Amino acid sequence: MNTKFNFLYWVVLPLIGGVCWLFFYTVSEPQTVFYGYAENKETQISLDEAARVKSVYVTPGQKVAKDQMLLELDYHGTDIDLAMTKHNIEQASRKIIQKRSEVLTALEKARSEKSEKLAALESEFAQAKSKLDYQKSLVDASKLSGFQNPLEHQLASLQKEIYTTGLAYDQLISSYQKMLTVPSPEEEEVAGLKEKMRLLSLEKNKTIIRAPFDGLVGNINCKNSEYIDAHTTMLSFYEVRPTEALAYVHESMSLTVKIGDEVNVSSVMHPGHTSRGVITGLGHRIIEIPERLRKIPEYKTYGMEVYIRLENGNAFLQKEALKFTLR
Repeated sequence: MNTKFNFLYWVVLPLIGGVCWLFFYTVSEPQTVFYGYAENKETQISLDEAARVKSVYVTPGQKVAKDQMLLELDYHGTDIDLAMTKHNIEQASRKIIQKRSEVLTALEKARSEKSEKLAALESEFAQAKSKLDYQKSLVDASKLSGFQNPLEHQLASLQKEIYTTGLAYDQLISSYQKMLTVPSPEEEEVAGLKEKMRLLSLEKNKTIIRAPFDGLVGNINCKNSEYIDAHTTMLSFYEVRPTEALAYVHESMSLTVKIGDEVNVSSVMHPGHTSRGVITGLGHRIIEIPERLRKIPEYKTYGMEVYIRLENGNAFLQKEALKFTLR
């Protein structure tokens, strides 16, 4: 009986007292302290269209630098389309050069013919006028009243022919010049083919998937030679250090935190790792606080989610348990 009495007083009662102290310590802990997890910003890499994975160059958890190659894809038909488009551009370009050369030749021919014909007509006009002037010099003008010299009719006819010939050639030359300045159907075709070529080249560049920033490779959901459907996540990508945190405040202190509040942040397992943060968002419901963040895991507690932006350059790990203290 004496042994049972000693066991009760020296073991059981101190144990009960310790549990009660821990419980009341937890309840009475300053309400400016709460806990949460470090969260890395996740980027999911997927495709707008189906493709085959040619090669995977990274492994889960690997640290990579910005623009480092992650995956290489194989878009069926892109190279063939590029080759065919290039061939069509070359053919259309040859037609453009040939037609332009023909127009330039016709333009020079029209200019040459205009000069020759006008020169011949002007020479003929000059000769007729000279002959008319000579005849008039031999006869008294008063005696020629009412008489029309055939040469005068010839001069009028030549003057009209000079005007109509020059106008006709000017219109012809103008049409050739317009043909040289206005895009031809072949030139419009080449412009369209070049745009197609540009888009195909962009498509071909998409065959190389590179790291969007310095970070860590997360889950890889594809493998070499695997066919991937459109909008399927191939891999996830994280920043090296967490930039965000998800914390939980007890429901009793849900009104004591607000957006814009600054907090001191420290690692639960490594108190020497500290940083600062700013509350950027608050949850709109009361939920069960994760067991890992409870002082007494078996004792369910409830609270509100708090979203926190962390300082750059912190030393925390993804999903590391953190302690937050309102400043």
